Amino acid sequence: MPSTPANLYAIFALTPYTLTMAASPTAGGTASATGSNPRHAADSITASQTPNAGYCFVNWTDGTAAIKTRKPSYAFTMPAATTR
Repeated sequence: MPSTPANLYAIFALTPYTLTMAASPTAGGTASATGSNPRHAADSITASQTPNAGYCFVNWTDGTAAIKTRKPSYAFTMPAATTR
Protein backbone atom coordinates (compact mmCIF):
# COMPACT_ATOMS: atom_id res chain seq x y z
CA MET A 1 0.00 0.00 0.00
CA PRO A 2 1.52 3.40 -0.95
CA SER A 3 2.07 5.84 1.89
CA THR A 4 0.08 9.08 1.95
CA PRO A 5 1.97 12.18 3.06
CA ALA A 6 0.55 14.00 6.06
CA ASN A 7 0.84 17.73 6.59
CA LEU A 8 0.72 19.30 10.02
CA TYR A 9 0.73 23.09 10.42
CA ALA A 10 1.10 25.28 13.50
CA ILE A 11 -0.96 28.43 12.89
CA PHE A 12 -0.06 31.69 14.67
CA ALA A 13 -1.55 35.17 14.81
CA LEU A 14 -0.22 38.42 16.23
CA THR A 15 -1.89 39.46 19.47
CA PRO A 16 -3.69 42.76 18.88
CA TYR A 17 -3.27 45.63 21.35
CA THR A 18 -5.07 48.94 21.50
CA LEU A 19 -3.19 52.20 21.94
CA THR A 20 -5.28 54.83 23.69
CA MET A 21 -4.25 58.43 23.09
CA ALA A 22 -5.70 61.38 25.00
CA ALA A 23 -4.94 65.03 25.66
CA SER A 24 -5.02 66.52 29.14
CA PRO A 25 -6.89 68.75 29.52
CA THR A 26 -9.06 67.75 26.58
CA ALA A 27 -9.50 71.42 25.63
CA GLY A 28 -5.69 71.73 25.34
CA GLY A 29 -5.34 70.04 21.97
CA THR A 30 -5.15 66.68 20.28
CA ALA A 31 -2.82 63.69 20.46
CA SER A 32 -2.51 61.09 17.70
CA ALA A 33 -0.26 58.24 16.61
CA THR A 34 0.86 56.65 13.35
CA GLY A 35 -0.84 53.50 12.19
CA SER A 36 -4.26 52.17 13.02
CA ASN A 37 -5.64 50.06 15.86
CA PRO A 38 -5.18 47.32 16.68
CA ARG A 39 -1.42 47.43 16.97
CA HIS A 40 0.97 44.67 17.92
CA ALA A 41 3.85 44.36 20.37
CA ALA A 42 7.09 45.64 18.77
CA ASP A 43 5.25 47.94 16.31
CA SER A 44 7.10 51.25 15.85
CA ILE A 45 4.80 54.12 16.79
CA THR A 46 5.24 57.88 16.49
CA ALA A 47 2.93 59.97 18.65
CA SER A 48 2.33 63.62 17.83
CA GLN A 49 0.36 66.45 19.35
CA THR A 50 -1.27 69.66 18.23
CA PRO A 51 -2.03 72.29 20.89
CA ASN A 52 -5.15 74.43 20.64
CA ALA A 53 -4.91 78.23 20.70
CA GLY A 54 -3.73 79.49 24.08
CA TYR A 55 -2.13 76.16 25.10
CA CYS A 56 1.44 74.88 24.82
CA PHE A 57 2.75 71.32 24.92
CA VAL A 58 4.33 70.34 28.26
CA ASN A 59 5.25 66.62 28.09
CA TRP A 60 4.11 63.09 27.31
CA THR A 61 3.02 60.65 30.01
CA ASP A 62 2.68 56.88 30.01
CA GLY A 63 -0.38 56.46 32.17
CA THR A 64 0.59 58.64 35.13
CA ALA A 65 4.41 58.56 34.75
CA ALA A 66 6.02 61.46 32.86
CA ILE A 67 8.17 60.48 29.90
CA LYS A 68 11.46 62.34 29.95
CA THR A 69 11.07 64.16 26.67
CA ARG A 70 9.47 67.45 25.80
CA LYS A 71 9.70 66.90 22.06
CA PRO A 72 6.39 67.47 20.24
CA SER A 73 6.60 64.01 18.67
CA TYR A 74 7.56 60.85 20.49
CA ALA A 75 8.76 57.60 18.89
CA PHE A 76 8.40 54.37 20.84
CA THR A 77 7.99 50.64 20.42
CA MET A 78 4.58 49.29 21.29
CA PRO A 79 5.09 47.13 24.39
CA ALA A 80 1.55 45.72 24.72
CA ALA A 81 -1.75 47.31 25.62
CA THR A 82 -0.88 50.82 26.68
CA THR A 83 -2.29 54.26 27.35
CA ARG A 84 -0.34 57.32 26.21
